Amino acid sequence: MDSFTEYEDFAFISLEHPDLSEVAVREFVDSSDLGTEANPIVIEDDPAPLGSESNPIVIHVEEHRSYSETERLSSDRDTEIISESSWERHVDIAGRSTPIPVPTQLSACKDPEEPQASGQSPANHLHLDGQNLEMAGNRFHVEHSPSQEYGKGKEANQRRSEQGDDLKVEKPAKILSLLETVVPSDSASILSMIEPDSNNRTALWYAVSECNVTAVELLLRSGADALSVDCEGITPLNCAILRDNIWITRLILEHLTTCFSTTTFLNNKDVNGSELPLSLSAQFARTRMIELLLEFGADVNAVNCHEQTPLHQAVHQGHISAVELLLNQQGIDLQAQNNYGSTALHIATKQNNSSIVDLLLAHPDIDINCQDNHGNTPLWWSTRLEDNGISSRLLARNGVDLNAIGQKNGLYTTALYHAVERGNYLLAKQLVKQPELDPNILGSFHWTPLGHAARDGNVDMVELLLERHDIRVNAEGSGECSPLWLATKYGRTKVVELLLQQERLDINCQTNKDNETALSAAACSGDLPIVRLLLKDTRIDINAVNKAGKTAIWLAASNGHFTVVMELLRDSRLCCDAEYIAMAGNK
Repeated sequence: MDSFTEYEDFAFISLEHPDLSEVAVREFVDSSDLGTEANPIVIEDDPAPLGSESNPIVIHVEEHRSYSETERLSSDRDTEIISESSWERHVDIAGRSTPIPVPTQLSACKDPEEPQASGQSPANHLHLDGQNLEMAGNRFHVEHSPSQEYGKGKEANQRRSEQGDDLKVEKPAKILSLLETVVPSDSASILSMIEPDSNNRTALWYAVSECNVTAVELLLRSGADALSVDCEGITPLNCAILRDNIWITRLILEHLTTCFSTTTFLNNKDVNGSELPLSLSAQFARTRMIELLLEFGADVNAVNCHEQTPLHQAVHQGHISAVELLLNQQGIDLQAQNNYGSTALHIATKQNNSSIVDLLLAHPDIDINCQDNHGNTPLWWSTRLEDNGISSRLLARNGVDLNAIGQKNGLYTTALYHAVERGNYLLAKQLVKQPELDPNILGSFHWTPLGHAARDGNVDMVELLLERHDIRVNAEGSGECSPLWLATKYGRTKVVELLLQQERLDINCQTNKDNETALSAAACSGDLPIVRLLLKDTRIDINAVNKAGKTAIWLAASNGHFTVVMELLRDSRLCCDAEYIAMAGNK
């Protein structure tokens, strides 16, 4: 164990005093050898031994003080820290110091979550500087605050804010006075200190933030509002949840149940600040809090201001333990939708969290085809985001909708369209094997999946799609672009060869708003290799005209593609008059 000299300023304990019910004592010691190999700490038969990793010891010291005798650390019943009478002691009483000549003992509490039962009133223990010190006769029990890590120096204190709370605590003098000098008999003086500060934070808010059980109890008994909202929308109740302090949370809940006729306040967006307690607990994976809030009647399906349920929150943050706990609750609604129409399955899919997807799919009430506000299903999202693992899980489910048309940014697409668009051959192969798949649904720009693959020149994808007997190789309907026209337009020679092998191909299909054929497109762009491929096909109509009445040779000539013009002139099927010859000669 490290020497205690690396820790900070001083330790607080409580003592009886004839005038005040409690006072704070600061021990100033030189503990440079305490806990070293020469002066070890003895732990005996303690299930959570003081000084172990799970129950570390912290002594805060000021090094300018000293002591003359070696201290002993051990006892028969429990571990103790026994200070010799030669130590100098000071007791704080409203800012004053008084020497105390008698030894003091600190006995470790075995329960790090709740104050040890002692038969004393709540006023007989006080939380100061991160420890709750409870008086029981001549012994003092230390409760480790759940909001701090002890025995690990300044780094541990810096990690306090990493529990999801990130609370900016302001400490006005009047609130510090309340926390350090508790006067339980004077309720009026306590009430006078409950006024919110500039951040709209009350004494109760700070007492909760500091995990001060005693102050919380006193303030609640004095009428403090446990649902008052600070500048960031955080109530004392939610502050306790953020601090993960189960004991204080229970105190507040028990208090609130006496203030409300029912526990519906837990589900009321109007009285819980920026977040419902159960949603907040789920968001930060506070499983003990979730259980406690459910015990007090929180609705597992209650929605916050964004229409998010606790399950939404837990899934979004990827908290598997919280998701499992919520899924085991009777009446859990897996189809609940947030403001975007997303269910928990949508969110897990978009997060690419296969573990949570598996948990959701295992639930008997799951709807795998639920649609969000844009008609997007979980399969639509998984294929769009190329989550092949999740897509495979969804495709293995009976009844999955393979043909759902969703949209993003105004572009309408399907699962197959996503696979083709992203060149995801493995996913496309899985989809093509599904007999329920419609491979001809138009996507963005009025292209079919085959048209998109042809435009991209993806030969493997084109071959895969052509394996489907029901694949449409020709354009249908106004404005649709045929795969052959797209392959020609973008110079995909190998794809043109593949498509020309299809007996059902309409090589002269007119497409787009100008009624162009594939030959017109090739001639206009001057693509001689594709022009030659098309002219080899006996089905070609070399004299077809577009919407403006122009033929392929006219388009080639008008754009200065001399070699294409000469190739067309050599074809005996061409009907050419003097106008075209003159135009070709001028070029």
